[in-house]
Amino acid sequence: MKKLLENINRLLIFIKKIILELFSFIKKNLPVAIKKLKSTWFKFKNLRGLSILVSWPNNFSHNYRIGKILLFMLYYAIIMFFVFAILVYTTPLNDFLSKEKVVFSQEDVRNLNALNTRINNLMIELQKVKLYNNRLKFALNLGDSTLYDSSKIRIKQVKKPGASGSLYEIIRYWLNTSNFQAESYYFTKPTNGIVSRNFEPEKGHPGIDFAIKQGSPVFAAGNGYVIFADYTVNDGFMMIVNHNNDFISIYKHCSSLLKKTRDKVSQGEVIALSGNTGEGSSGPHLHFELWKKGLPIDPAKYLIN
Repeated sequence: MKKLLENINRLLIFIKKIILELFSFIKKNLPVAIKKLKSTWFKFKNLRGLSILVSWPNNFSHNYRIGKILLFMLYYAIIMFFVFAILVYTTPLNDFLSKEKVVFSQEDVRNLNALNTRINNLMIELQKVKLYNNRLKFALNLGDSTLYDSSKIRIKQVKKPGASGSLYEIIRYWLNTSNFQAESYYFTKPTNGIVSRNFEPEKGHPGIDFAIKQGSPVFAAGNGYVIFADYTVNDGFMMIVNHNNDFISIYKHCSSLLKKTRDKVSQGEVIALSGNTGEGSSGPHLHFELWKKGLPIDPAKYLIN
């Protein structure tokens, strides 16, 4: 701080010397200039004799000569000039004043337009992902079938087998019409593949995986209606089917979906084709989940061959 004050003091002394030299120069050359201007329509003697009367409060007034006022203004202008010069060269104001106008080439403009287009496309994709996530959240919370008018969406479980029905149809009809139906529920296997990974919710795997060739048919595990059928980033093409008794079944990593939202499906009906879609898939397989009242359950306990 002391060095700064010393530098300012030296600068003021330097300015004072310059002003004194300027006054000395004017004093020496002013008479010559006045003699050259005597032919003009006014005389400097008359101008030098002019004064301005300034009234101050308390009835105080004073005459100020024009010459002194002009000298004061010149002195003030010189000081302001040096102060402005110091500010320009010692502050960021110098960068602001000397900053050149940025001119973009045509290639830069094209790159900026391309970048703007990519950003807009990215925003559109993010909106789609957000929409899919909201729909998926809604579908997972839709396990309670009381949210809909049961008289309009009730699905007949099975048809009554005729006299020529197979043993499988007779057993299924008995399961759906007996008291066993009121206490529990059963599902058929969604595909003919082999189970490659079991139900492990503690490891982040709330379902079972079926090792199956890509493009194999995926069957509805039970009667119901589709509440979600679309593509997600992690699970690929996925379908969620709502069933009676607050069950929902989920089919992930499909290559193609054959049903759409709000479609009714029957048990054993082909609803999709297996695949290897989504970032969460490591190979061709079908990931199958069962949920009841918003919680994942072990599908193996409810599946029958």
